[in-house]
Amino acid sequence: MLNFNQIVTGKQALYDSLTLSFDQRVKSRQKVTLDKGEPAGLFLPRGTILNQGDKIRAGTGEVVEIKAASEAVSTVYLND
Repeated sequence: MLNFNQIVTGKQALYDSLTLSFDQRVKSRQKVTLDKGEPAGLFLPRGTILNQGDKIRAGTGEVVEIKAASEAVSTVYLND
């Protein structure tokens, strides 16, 4: 299982992508499944929030791009 522990910047050769909901993107330690089905773990610094397009690197060098999952949005309207 790949363990991702570093956020990287710039152009990187991508190994895969990882689609996460907002709730998952704010957790720094968790077990996840890459988009191609491979299990992986996130071990990022506490307080890390992943955004659409961020790239993370595993200890073995693989880089994946974060994708924000489509989520339902509620809209509330008030008269006063």
